[in-house]
Amino acid sequence: MFALLSMYLEHPELIFTSLPSLAFMAFDIWMIVHAVRNRDWLWVVFLVAFPFSAFWYFFQVYRSAPSATSGFELPGAHSRRRIKELKAQIHHLDKPHHHLQLGDIGRRAGADS
Repeated sequence: MFALLSMYLEHPELIFTSLPSLAFMAFDIWMIVHAVRNRDWLWVVFLVAFPFSAFWYFFQVYRSAPSATSGFELPGAHSRRRIKELKAQIHHLDKPHHHLQLGDIGRRAGADS
C-alpha cells in the first residue's frame, strides 16, 4: 500500500492514467460533495486531508442516512404520529420530558404556520 502511494507521489502523472486511481478519485469527490451538501465541515477537512477516509465516511455517514426510496410521507405526518405517541405516553406514564417534547413539536408547528 505504501509502495503504491510512494510511486504515485514520485510520478503524479500516473494518477490520471490508472483506472483504479481515477475510480478512487471519483469516489472521494463524491463523498466530499455529499459532506459539503450536509455541511459536515469536519468530514470535509478529513476527506481532503486523508483521501482514504472516504471509505470510512461512506460506511459511517452516507450509508446511515435515511434513504429517499423509503417511501413517500405527507408533510407533518411524522409529527402527527409522534404527537399521538407522546399523548399516549403522557396518559400512561406522565413523565416531564414527554411534556417537553410535545411542547417542542407544538412550538415548531406554530413557527412553521
